[in-house]
Amino acid sequence: MAMRPYEKGIAFAIALVPVVTAWIAGRYADASARRDANVRLVEVAVGVLQQPPSSATRVMRVWAVAVVDKYSEVPLGDAARKALTDSIVLPAASSFPWDAAHVEKIFGGICRDTMTIEPRRSH
Repeated sequence: MAMRPYEKGIAFAIALVPVVTAWIAGRYADASARRDANVRLVEVAVGVLQQPPSSATRVMRVWAVAVVDKYSEVPLGDAARKALTDSIVLPAASSFPWDAAHVEKIFGGICRDTMTIEPRRSH
Protein backbone atom coordinates (compact mmCIF):
# COMPACT_ATOMS: atom_id res chain seq x y z
CA MET A 1 0.00 0.00 0.00
CA ALA A 2 1.38 3.41 -1.01
CA MET A 3 1.83 6.19 1.51
CA ARG A 4 -0.55 9.08 1.28
CA PRO A 5 1.01 12.57 0.82
CA TYR A 6 0.36 13.66 4.41
CA GLU A 7 1.92 10.42 5.68
CA LYS A 8 5.08 11.21 3.70
CA GLY A 9 5.13 14.65 5.33
CA ILE A 10 4.76 13.12 8.79
CA ALA A 11 7.55 10.60 8.09
CA PHE A 12 9.80 13.40 6.84
CA ALA A 13 9.07 15.52 9.93
CA ILE A 14 9.81 12.58 12.22
CA ALA A 15 13.12 11.96 10.43
CA LEU A 16 13.98 15.65 10.62
CA VAL A 17 13.51 15.97 14.42
CA PRO A 18 16.86 14.36 15.40
CA VAL A 19 18.73 16.41 12.79
CA VAL A 20 17.25 19.69 14.03
CA THR A 21 17.81 18.65 17.66
CA ALA A 22 21.49 17.88 16.95
CA TRP A 23 21.91 21.20 15.14
CA ILE A 24 20.39 23.15 18.05
CA ALA A 25 22.56 21.28 20.56
CA GLY A 26 25.65 22.05 18.49
CA ARG A 27 24.80 25.74 18.33
CA TYR A 28 24.22 25.82 22.10
CA ALA A 29 27.53 24.06 22.79
CA ASP A 30 29.35 26.47 20.47
CA ALA A 31 27.80 29.51 22.17
CA SER A 32 28.60 28.10 25.60
CA ALA A 33 32.23 27.44 24.66
CA ARG A 34 32.54 30.95 23.22
CA ARG A 35 31.06 32.45 26.39
CA ASP A 36 33.55 30.48 28.53
CA ALA A 37 36.44 31.68 26.37
CA ASN A 38 35.23 35.29 26.71
CA VAL A 39 35.07 34.93 30.50
CA ARG A 40 38.65 33.67 30.57
CA LEU A 41 39.72 36.54 28.29
CA VAL A 42 38.16 39.08 30.66
CA GLU A 43 39.87 37.38 33.63
CA VAL A 44 43.25 37.78 31.89
CA ALA A 45 42.46 41.42 31.07
CA VAL A 46 41.51 42.18 34.67
CA GLY A 47 44.72 40.48 35.81
CA VAL A 48 46.70 42.83 33.55
CA LEU A 49 44.84 45.84 34.97
CA GLN A 50 45.65 44.72 38.53
CA GLN A 51 49.37 45.26 37.85
CA PRO A 52 50.94 48.73 38.16
CA PRO A 53 51.03 50.63 34.86
CA SER A 54 54.38 51.30 33.23
CA SER A 55 55.69 52.10 29.78
CA ALA A 56 56.50 48.40 29.34
CA THR A 57 52.92 47.32 30.09
CA ARG A 58 51.10 50.12 28.24
CA VAL A 59 50.30 48.05 25.14
CA MET A 60 48.89 45.23 27.27
CA ARG A 61 46.86 47.71 29.35
CA VAL A 62 45.36 49.25 26.20
CA TRP A 63 44.37 45.72 25.09
CA ALA A 64 42.99 44.87 28.55
CA VAL A 65 40.88 48.04 28.69
CA ALA A 66 39.50 47.28 25.22
CA VAL A 67 38.56 43.73 26.32
CA VAL A 68 36.86 44.93 29.51
CA ASP A 69 35.02 47.63 27.57
CA LYS A 70 33.88 45.19 24.87
CA TYR A 71 32.42 42.62 27.26
CA SER A 72 31.02 45.06 29.83
CA GLU A 73 27.31 45.79 29.83
CA VAL A 74 28.19 49.31 30.97
CA PRO A 75 30.64 50.89 28.52
CA LEU A 76 33.64 52.71 29.91
CA GLY A 77 33.79 56.44 29.32
CA ASP A 78 36.82 58.09 27.75
CA ALA A 79 38.11 59.29 31.12
CA ALA A 80 37.78 55.81 32.66
CA ARG A 81 39.58 54.18 29.69
CA LYS A 82 42.42 56.70 29.96
CA ALA A 83 42.71 56.30 33.74
CA LEU A 84 42.76 52.50 33.53
CA THR A 85 45.34 52.63 30.76
CA ASP A 86 47.65 55.19 32.36
CA SER A 87 47.29 55.29 36.14
CA ILE A 88 44.60 53.20 37.89
CA VAL A 89 45.43 49.76 39.29
CA LEU A 90 42.37 47.60 39.80
CA PRO A 91 42.19 46.09 43.29
CA ALA A 92 41.64 42.36 43.75
CA ALA A 93 37.89 41.66 43.64
CA SER A 94 37.89 39.78 46.95
CA SER A 95 39.36 42.77 48.80
CA PHE A 96 37.39 45.53 47.11
CA PRO A 97 34.62 47.13 49.21
CA TRP A 98 32.04 48.25 46.63
CA ASP A 99 30.65 51.31 48.34
CA ALA A 100 30.38 54.84 46.99
CA ALA A 101 33.01 56.40 49.28
CA HIS A 102 35.70 53.87 48.34
CA VAL A 103 34.91 54.08 44.62
CA GLU A 104 35.06 57.88 44.80
CA LYS A 105 38.42 57.65 46.63
CA ILE A 106 39.91 55.38 43.95
CA PHE A 107 38.37 56.76 40.77
CA GLY A 108 37.74 60.37 41.78
CA GLY A 109 35.31 62.02 39.40
CA ILE A 110 35.94 59.87 36.33
CA CYS A 111 32.78 57.82 36.79
CA ARG A 112 30.45 60.65 37.77
CA ASP A 113 29.62 61.58 34.19
CA THR A 114 28.64 58.07 33.10
CA MET A 115 27.00 56.36 36.06
CA THR A 116 25.50 56.75 39.49
CA ILE A 117 27.01 54.69 42.30
CA GLU A 118 24.64 53.74 45.06
CA PRO A 119 25.98 52.85 48.52
CA ARG A 120 25.62 49.27 49.64
CA ARG A 121 22.49 48.74 51.72
CA SER A 122 22.29 46.40 54.70
CA HIS A 123 19.52 43.82 54.61
